Amino acid sequence: MTELDLPNIQGFVIRGYRLPAAGYLFLRVDDAGRARTLLGEVMPHVLTAARWSQKPESGINLALSFRGLQALGIPDSSLDAFPDEFRAGMAERADVLGDVGDSAPSQWEECFRTGDAHVLVMVSAKDAAALDARDRRMREILDRNGGLTVVGHQVGAALPGGTEHFGYADGFAQPAIEGSEVEPLPGQGAPAKGGRWRPIRAGEFILGYPDEENALPAAPPPDELSRNGSYLVYRKLEQEVAAFRRTLAAAALYPGGEELLAAKLVGRWRDGTPLDLSPGGPDPAIVADRQRNNA
Repeated sequence: MTELDLPNIQGFVIRGYRLPAAGYLFLRVDDAGRARTLLGEVMPHVLTAARWSQKPESGINLALSFRGLQALGIPDSSLDAFPDEFRAGMAERADVLGDVGDSAPSQWEECFRTGDAHVLVMVSAKDAAALDARDRRMREILDRNGGLTVVGHQVGAALPGGTEHFGYADGFAQPAIEGSEVEPLPGQGAPAKGGRWRPIRAGEFILGYPDEENALPAAPPPDELSRNGSYLVYRKLEQEVAAFRRTLAAAALYPGGEELLAAKLVGRWRDGTPLDLSPGGPDPAIVADRQRNNA
């Protein structure tokens, strides 16, 4: 069994926080020395994968772009060892990702279009008040230290009732990672003999640990970059709710009706009942059963 260095791994890499309010600060590095000092100051506020004795009201997590690492003065011997996809960034790979037309990089918001989003500060909080308080504290640190400038700000929140924008219950699936101290439920992790499930090897998600082939994923030197880190993608996507509803309504003659069609598109009824387990309609008992609702 892999033993993870949980206090040195950011918590969101291996589990969800269930903190429904979220904020995202995008920062540009203006002075490498001051920026490094500032990042060191905020490290104690980072939510790690270590077990909580009490759930916090809020906390932060950090991510750096390739340009951000360059701006912070990371040496070329490290920078050159990062994967080509990370070094290029999303805008350079727009044709591969399908970011064309209205989604082309030229249409993106300014901080993404210019590449000035060097550092991402992700704020998680129990409610809007806790989010605002954490955001204020973060901005006070930025103003006091200098070296980093806010170039973008996004705010989000989970919808009431635990649904996503198309109206489906959300949050059933989360990969179980070996060493995370989270036992896998059916459907979470990797299939094992006898219909069981086992955690996925940590190296599939976290640098410095063996993956499913028992190999260490390639990682840049030194150890501070090659162990306990991961890769993150921040994508701002639009869910076209009205178009989805129009599509369902236009297909209302589908045998079984609009709701059955909606369930077949997603694989679940809107309350989260797996269609495969209950083809005739929603079943709250299945939704409430963690041994069945994602199996």
